[in-house]
Amino acid sequence: MKTFITLSFLLVSCCYLNVVAQEHPPVQSSLKLEKTDEEKFDERVRNARDAYKLKEGTNPVREPQVITTGLLAPSVQDRADHEKFLSQADTGLIRLLPREVYDWRVYKTPQQIELRGGGAYYSFFYLAHEYGFGSDIELDHDFLSTGLAGADFGMLTDLGNVPLTDITIGDSRVSFMATYSPPNNEPGARLEQERVRKGFEVSGMTYRRSLPLSIGSTYLVRSIVYRRSDLLVAFTVTRKNDDGSVIVAWKKLKTYQVPELN
Repeated sequence: MKTFITLSFLLVSCCYLNVVAQEHPPVQSSLKLEKTDEEKFDERVRNARDAYKLKEGTNPVREPQVITTGLLAPSVQDRADHEKFLSQADTGLIRLLPREVYDWRVYKTPQQIELRGGGAYYSFFYLAHEYGFGSDIELDHDFLSTGLAGADFGMLTDLGNVPLTDITIGDSRVSFMATYSPPNNEPGARLEQERVRKGFEVSGMTYRRSLPLSIGSTYLVRSIVYRRSDLLVAFTVTRKNDDGSVIVAWKKLKTYQVPELN
């Protein structure tokens, strides 16, 4: 008898709840939570990075000061034009490929190069185009960017059409970047990432994570790659090719102690 009463009670309760649910259906949000273009792009980048399956502690293959053959090589005329400049220490001449054309993993374009990142990246520390080891610069849709993964960050500034040979570590235009101290904890690094993403000014100079490509301009980049490298580099975009790639002459101004995250 007790069992019968219990079952009857449960049956009535279920019927009651079903009626209530029909009278008061859950409110459906009319807002479609769609990802922004930036979020979609970041997701593609993360997926491509995961596909690389890079091992911790590995390093890329070091390239010569100037590549002379293949898709990444500056022309013979480019090399001749910079012969005197390249005789100095800590200098180089590279060709950066546009990511939207050559990074087939992310942009699903026809594969023209096997290199991870499609030749759109460069590490001034490792002297290598290969992506995934703490690259310092990227070329994508006529924009130059730094601070490309994880808590890593950096800043760029455009000095305009000034000779690269005039820029030294003692130049007043280099002062802010040269004396900048990166945070040693992740919350601080994330705050700096946001600051350089939005851009900020110091003494009339603008610093950003990403800047438009300008042929003939000389840039400064301070690139902080935690547990790998921290350096300050000046570079000039000397020429643009028909495929969107650019020739970049660069010189390292200073290498700092390897930054750590506590």
